[in-house]
Amino acid sequence: MRPLAYFALLALALVGLSGCAKPPEAKARTWPKAPADPWRLVCTDPTQTTPAFLTNGWIGVRLNRLASGWEGETSLPAFAAHAYQTEGEEKIEALPNPLGVQWSLGDKPVSTGDLIAYEQVLDMKSGAMTTAFSVEGPSGEPIRFLGTTVLHPELPIAAERWEVVAATEEPIEASIAHLAEAKGAPGGGDRYELPQGEVRVSTRTSGRFAGSMPGRLRKYYFTVRDLTFERVAVCDFKSAVRKIAQVRGLSEDVPDEELPTPSFDEVLAASTEAWAKRWETDIEIDGPVEDQQAVRSFMFYLSASLNPEAHREVPMGVSPLGLSGQTYNGHVFWDADIWVFPAMALLAPDRAAIIPSYRLALAQAAKREADEWVAAAAGGGGLAGGVKFPWESSVTGRETVPGESRKQHHITGSVLWALGQATSLGLVDESSVQSLLREGAMFFDLRSEGPPGAKEIKNTMSPDEFHIGDNDLYTNLLAEWVVRRSGRDVRYKLSRDATTFLTYDNDTLKSYKQAAAVLAIYPLQHPQAEAEAAAMMERFADKVTANGPAMSDSVHALIWARLGERERAYETWRKSWGDFTQHPLMLFSEKRKKDVTYFLTGAGGCLQTVLYGFGGFRIDSRQDPDANWSKQLKGGQWLTLRPNLPPEWRRVVFKRFHVLGKAATFEVDADGRCEVQEHP
Repeated sequence: MRPLAYFALLALALVGLSGCAKPPEAKARTWPKAPADPWRLVCTDPTQTTPAFLTNGWIGVRLNRLASGWEGETSLPAFAAHAYQTEGEEKIEALPNPLGVQWSLGDKPVSTGDLIAYEQVLDMKSGAMTTAFSVEGPSGEPIRFLGTTVLHPELPIAAERWEVVAATEEPIEASIAHLAEAKGAPGGGDRYELPQGEVRVSTRTSGRFAGSMPGRLRKYYFTVRDLTFERVAVCDFKSAVRKIAQVRGLSEDVPDEELPTPSFDEVLAASTEAWAKRWETDIEIDGPVEDQQAVRSFMFYLSASLNPEAHREVPMGVSPLGLSGQTYNGHVFWDADIWVFPAMALLAPDRAAIIPSYRLALAQAAKREADEWVAAAAGGGGLAGGVKFPWESSVTGRETVPGESRKQHHITGSVLWALGQATSLGLVDESSVQSLLREGAMFFDLRSEGPPGAKEIKNTMSPDEFHIGDNDLYTNLLAEWVVRRSGRDVRYKLSRDATTFLTYDNDTLKSYKQAAAVLAIYPLQHPQAEAEAAAMMERFADKVTANGPAMSDSVHALIWARLGERERAYETWRKSWGDFTQHPLMLFSEKRKKDVTYFLTGAGGCLQTVLYGFGGFRIDSRQDPDANWSKQLKGGQWLTLRPNLPPEWRRVVFKRFHVLGKAATFEVDADGRCEVQEHP
């Protein structure tokens, strides 16, 4: 006999496609917008189609507005740090989503068009996302659903809990359907306990979410008024659960099937504790709540995407979109070194260190790339080429991009520049970096031509990416820096006219894909470029294409702040994230007109504006005599502070920043005064 009403819960999709089916159309109504909250990212409109994104740097999952990891027959994307192709382009693989449920009432799945109340909240204090909605039951009574989803802060474990409450005097007959257990899964697959209407499920999945799943469903029918359902997915059983066993003091000889899977409460508690520790370092803004919320969202998503535990298991860097999608194939670009690393270096050095550590670990691959480049350019001959870091680096460190993009030789300089910064902050071994600098100088020597006082790099692609030509300003300055750091006095040609610098030879001064020439001002802080910064900004800042990547506005805002143009800087900074976060839960898109989230590069750029622009932090080879505070770093570098707060901010507390293993708090007011407290 068919039940009068039942719920069908479908977990773990059969297919691992990266796309997502369009949800059913919602009823015509206006959903209220939640006010900005400094600690909560809230979506109150279930018709928003961009899926939520949760990550811990080891796994990344997408969940729709109903907190499901799949829609119909289509799995929303899930990714793991170790799940890359082992040959070919070594792309990251989309995997079956280990999370998410799909409720059905009668024969009809619950859709966004059925909802009479809705709220999805990402709590940045705990890392947990809650999804609450209500639908009308068979007799008109409301049925409330509350789902909580959370990832373990260190291990590849995801957990969810659902509570369903029917406001009726009569119990509702319900069903829960689940896919049959994974073939050969350790621990016997799914385990069910059914005490008094409660359903608790522990999912143990081996390897890459155990993509081989049987194609049939099992259903359990209950008569309940209040239903609780829990699922814990362990996505790398042996490495994750073994570590849990060690914490619990269990013997290493315990068979896999006897190892304990953590409960939902344990995963939630671990996440809450870890985020409380992370938020001891914070940026507290006495200003518009939208600004505070935005800054914390950047810190949250960046911190979540960098996991030292995962990096120790799988020494991979961070892609521009982390583990949120297959855009750029999960490969590593200069985004990590120039845009993400500086944003996290003072906030979470252990997480930031993942980026230079990846480069050092795969230095041999960079040497092979240089040798191949030089051999091809010389028509063979077996010359050693130094190091050439890839434009698009894979898990093995080899170049995977075809065609003209291989000519972006500023990548090698950018990577070495970031390694130099990491050395000054004590995050990497100085001797290893110095060795790579010598190798980098060898490559630029072979790549350059002309006398030592006016060396040139021809036929290279600018960071503009619209242009291949000669003597790109950013590229030549990096080459000069690398070669001079190796101990030789050389100068490279820097294109300019009577007004100021040009981006490259024959620059038409019309338009650019993204900021290029102004990178000489920041991050390179070239003395002459800084002296001419105002002229360069007036020349270049308004010529970046409107649909270019997000970083241009943030670097422009940073430079305006350093120039004392505080109002202009603030307006540009608000645009640098406001235009790109028009998505649920402040998901950051790469471009204004595209829904491609989460773009870590853009978040890193906006956070750098706050740190190195408004906050006035600066790493340099010279001590600023006008700085409010200074600290000498390794290798003769200096970290200084000279704030440039926007008028809209009355005060900012840079709380428990980390420098050379010590913590310090900087309280800055609108007049530029600064109080510093160094912590033991």
